[in-house]
Amino acid sequence: MRHTLSAAALMSVLLGCTTEPETCCPPTNRLTLSPAVMFLAPGETKPVIARLLSPGGDAVPVSLAVAATPGLTARIDSAFRQVYAADGSLMQFPDLTEQRLLVTMDGAIDAGIVTVTAGDIAEELSVSRRP
Repeated sequence: MRHTLSAAALMSVLLGCTTEPETCCPPTNRLTLSPAVMFLAPGETKPVIARLLSPGGDAVPVSLAVAATPGLTARIDSAFRQVYAADGSLMQFPDLTEQRLLVTMDGAIDAGIVTVTAGDIAEELSVSRRP
């Protein structure tokens, strides 16, 4: 029994396990972009999925702001995951845990950045011209 406890203690030290939650999980929400790097030809548009995750990895309803460097256009896709409202019209689902962005390369640029912000959390998408 003593050897089993010693082995367990050694494994926890080697693997870095502690009882402090902030050492195993980020203490705040994090924003993820998929893909995180994109290659586009001039005039081409591609989608990006943005998700806000809690420290435990659970999806959190997200409201985003998007900005792009000159030569790129980025917008939130309002047609993503629509549902029918009570009056029969289509509307965006109210508690989306992910949103789709549409990124377009407008000009003949070599590279640019799209910045996606959810509250005080920001993540950058690197966009390069396709060779």
